[in-house]
Amino acid sequence: LFRSWGRTGASSADAKATIARLRQTFRDAPTWAYELKAGRAVFDRLCASCHAMNGSPAGLGPDLSGTWRNGLDYFLENIVDPNAVVGADFQLHVITRHDGSVVAGLIDRQTDTALVVRTVTETVSVPKSAIKSHEVTPQSLMPAGLLEALPEREAIELLNFLTTAPK
Repeated sequence: LFRSWGRTGASSADAKATIARLRQTFRDAPTWAYELKAGRAVFDRLCASCHAMNGSPAGLGPDLSGTWRNGLDYFLENIVDPNAVVGADFQLHVITRHDGSVVAGLIDRQTDTALVVRTVTETVSVPKSAIKSHEVTPQSLMPAGLLEALPEREAIELLNFLTTAPK
């Protein structure tokens, strides 16, 4: 399963506790008192550089258009513990060249002679003849702890935005 799909694993006890706490915080919140525009602003600030949504440009992460249908737990699990389930297309590739330089990112495409790698800042073509080693890590490029670092109001606004159908 690892080779064809990616990596799947269980979240740690700490991650599960954080998910449960954030789930309860969201469910206890009067979401009618939170503005979707504020949640969109949090998304634009934290997520839009990597994730496309409803026509925004694509990035390094999965397109989130339509994922509101997946519900609260989908977002909590993927944001709190982004390394528990990582699709093969989103696993981090670390390529070391013979000259010692390193390129880390996602494989955009592969030809007979090169790997084209999308990094956080650019797309790089690495000739296969220049590759000393190529490691596929089980990690996602998405950092863990994004929700926990937000003020509670912003976390609720973001989750409210992510779980609401676009109008």
